[in-house]
Amino acid sequence: MKLTPEKIAEHYDWLLQTVPFRDQKMPDRNRMVFKTTKDKRKRGYFRPLSSGWVIAISEDNHRTQAEVQATVAHEMIHANIEMILPSAPHHGAWFQEMADEICEYFGFDREGF
Repeated sequence: MKLTPEKIAEHYDWLLQTVPFRDQKMPDRNRMVFKTTKDKRKRGYFRPLSSGWVIAISEDNHRTQAEVQATVAHEMIHANIEMILPSAPHHGAWFQEMADEICEYFGFDREGF
């Protein structure tokens, strides 16, 4: 599977329109940067930048578009929390609660999420 920044952006845009994300505080799409990586250690990451935000997804850790979608959703939870409370723990209780909701809604594997 060839993963591109454009495909990651399409997943982000689609997820923004779904019930779990549409009413959440999310970074402005125009200030988002989408990147691919070859990182074998992690599936993806979200980071705030001085000029916006980046979501990067590893090409080497995803075999299907469904896996990419789950990772983009995972990073979107981080983005939502960063917008509201930047000092919140990385995978703390708030993240876990949102992850439970997202995984149940989309049918993502919660253990691997």
